[in-house]
Amino acid sequence: MDIDKLHARERRVADDIAQGLASRARMNKQRPFSRPKRDDVRVSILNAAADVFLDEGYERASLARIATRAGFTKGAIYSNFGSKTALFMEVWEEQVRQNAVVETLTELANDANDVDDLLDRLSSALTDYIPTLQPWEILIAQVRMLARTNPEVASIYKRVFDERIEKVVEATRQHPSMKHLSEKQLRIFAIALISLMNSLCLERAAHPDFQSNEESTNFFRYCLQGVIA
Repeated sequence: MDIDKLHARERRVADDIAQGLASRARMNKQRPFSRPKRDDVRVSILNAAADVFLDEGYERASLARIATRAGFTKGAIYSNFGSKTALFMEVWEEQVRQNAVVETLTELANDANDVDDLLDRLSSALTDYIPTLQPWEILIAQVRMLARTNPEVASIYKRVFDERIEKVVEATRQHPSMKHLSEKQLRIFAIALISLMNSLCLERAAHPDFQSNEESTNFFRYCLQGVIA
């Protein structure tokens, strides 16, 4: 191929590219840019952060990885949450709001026949929840560690913990067989329930053969029965 033909072909290719770019530019001008809504951005970041924190823990999780998982930049995380710690705490708060234990108590308030039936079914449900709640209880342990040295985290932890207690108290109070309990007894019951779940989740994470499911169910049953006896 002589040099003139080669140059002619290069010019045709360049012209085709230029026309394609011009056509794309015209289409982009006609197509309005749609910026994601702020609430949608926050939800996407929270979901991605939950996955990364559960996979890697607080210390190892990076904002860069969370941003990539969410499909945004680190700047989007800072503008919506301010810091890794603030994001972590909001992820935890959101998980607490979706409390499966409270939902179960609420359902049993309508279905359980008496206090024995309530405790039997609740203890069985708590045991079933251990595999699902275990990663979150591990994260909560990390929240406690942060709370020791970070006053802001300590303040949030106290508020959310108190909210967890009140939700369990309110759900427990709805059952007819528990209405005789005083506010103090209801609060002790709620604290015991949350503490037992936390303890068994952490222990079985480190030592999976620590208890069978039957033993865990009996453990919940006897401890909770003792609180309200």
